[in-house]
Amino acid sequence: MIRDVVAPITTSAAQLVQLIRSGQISPTEAVEEAIGRVKVRNASLNAVVHFDPQAALESARGIEARLRAGDPVGCLAGVPTVTTDLFSSYPGWPGTLGGIPAIRNIGTNCSLYPKRMEAAGAVLLGYTNSSPLGFTSVCDNRAFGPTANPFDLTRNSGAAAGGSAAAVAGGLVPIAGALDGGGWIRTAAAWCGAFGFQTSHGRIARITRPSAFEVSPFAYDGAITRTVEDAALALNALVGYEREDPFSVASGIDWTRALTTAIDGCRIGFAPRLGGFPVDPGICEVLTDAVAALEAQGARVVPLEIEFSHSPDEISAAWRRMVSMRMSGALNGLKRRGIDLAKDFRDQIPADVWASVEQAQSLGIAGMQRDQQIRTAVYDGINRALADVDVIACPSAGAPPVANGSPGGTGGPTEVDGFNVDPVVGWCSGFLTNFSGHPSASLPAGFADGLPVGLQLIGQRHGDFPLLSICAAFEAARPWAASYYRCDARTIGVA
Repeated sequence: MIRDVVAPITTSAAQLVQLIRSGQISPTEAVEEAIGRVKVRNASLNAVVHFDPQAALESARGIEARLRAGDPVGCLAGVPTVTTDLFSSYPGWPGTLGGIPAIRNIGTNCSLYPKRMEAAGAVLLGYTNSSPLGFTSVCDNRAFGPTANPFDLTRNSGAAAGGSAAAVAGGLVPIAGALDGGGWIRTAAAWCGAFGFQTSHGRIARITRPSAFEVSPFAYDGAITRTVEDAALALNALVGYEREDPFSVASGIDWTRALTTAIDGCRIGFAPRLGGFPVDPGICEVLTDAVAALEAQGARVVPLEIEFSHSPDEISAAWRRMVSMRMSGALNGLKRRGIDLAKDFRDQIPADVWASVEQAQSLGIAGMQRDQQIRTAVYDGINRALADVDVIACPSAGAPPVANGSPGGTGGPTEVDGFNVDPVVGWCSGFLTNFSGHPSASLPAGFADGLPVGLQLIGQRHGDFPLLSICAAFEAARPWAASYYRCDARTIGVA
């Protein structure tokens, strides 16, 4: 049995691969264990909203047969995973774009996560919860309700990637797919005490139609994991050229090599209040202590000031308008396919989303150009800062996890450290790299008042490899796997 050789709450994907390849456990046993944990724990988390154990077991048996035959099985052979119910459709599964029942049977696939992870030998168990159209900063919708934080079940797991982050930290699976349109992978990872890595734009391909060219902030596919090593394995599976994505770049990199690359001499610029965005004082205190771990690994940490030439409120408002334009396009696409959400199913999408979409639709060319200029100022500000340092260290989220409300009624923070903030993105500076395309990561940095805090590291454009090396060095100095034991008993529920 798997429990005789590992502790499931902390087991990494890399450990499972090693156990499966050595014959100590079988892919079927690994998947059966994950299925059992979903059945027992998901009732308290509400992380998984579509579950297909039968298909998962069939897939696991197929991998088992290939292993016996000596056939190639991929770098994640037999590892159970889940993917987000947001632009990530899997054949035969009813995706809802974040809890919109009217589109349950409409294919909306942009993400290559299911296809590429299965090609690498991973086994998909189901979909995780998200927010409608991936817009809000909390993981909640009227159809499925909020996803609980594994460290405090009364609080939210965070943003459109919250279901995936809760599934990882709450012990369901070691690795989960997620979408990041506004810092969401980093926000959810920070709130749930997991590791989230967002690549440079183009590293992980996405297929969007009828338009393949994004003018709004970049959206990224990626994975939330328990360890940096698992993120490297996920990158080996996910990164690679895709003809249908005009931004896709080729890669011949073995990302696991980053795990053992020294960071001696790396310059880390510490910006605890990145560009003037307000941050909870308790979070600042945790991060100040955490960056010292990088100095212990040979890096040099220096204070860093970043100027964006626009206020946080102006930058947040520009993101809202630009993302709303993208959502407007998605809604128009559904209308052409016979589903008029505005007319027939308006109550399935939050009123705040409709208000943002309608405002964006009336923006005009001049307004769109002004927003792109604000986006350019953010890009330039990050680049100026990175001219003097190799990596920027800053908060992943400026506020702690919020309390959950009724289904569809959970809202993001409206005030941080005495400042009023946009509840969608005014407190989570991760969305800045959705403007710029730089790679970034959220690492578990510790706890403030018993809740996880995420340290965000932003790297040079296309500097994903050295950024991952710095993440691995931080984990070596401050390993966080034992923190998941805090979630072990807490996430047991009634199936």
